[in-house]
Parts: sequence; C-alpha cells; structure tokens
Amino acid sequence: MDNTDTKDLNEIYRKPFLTVKEVAKVLGFDITTVYALLKRGELVGIKLRPKAWRIKKEDLDAYLASKEVKK
Repeated sequence: MDNTDTKDLNEIYRKPFLTVKEVAKVLGFDITTVYALLKRGELVGIKLRPKAWRIKKEDLDAYLASKEVKK
C-alpha cells in the first residue's frame, strides 16, 4: 500500500458515516460484496434509498471485530 492509499484511508476513517464505496475501499472488497453484507445483516447500515447506504464507523469496527481470529 503506498502513501496515497494510506492517506485516503485515514481521510475516510475520520468520518462518522461512510458510504458503501468507502467501506469497500477500507475492507478491500468489491462494492457488491459490501451490499451483500448489508443485505444479509452481517454489516449494519442505514438505508437511505435502494442503493444509498451509510455505515457508522462504529458498525464497521464491530463488523471487523466479529471477524477477528481469536487464539
């Protein structure tokens, strides 16, 4: 990951609400995967319109914590 990518991720992660595109960038997923996570309820989000979601930074953190491998 180069310095520009790190800067972009830091800027994204400062926001209280993230778009699907931003979450996809943070996770390294395709946006269709993020939509599928939202649809299945694995990732919590606020649906504003059919293809307009906002994800709280705390909900993204909770998703990541749930995927953490415990030893």
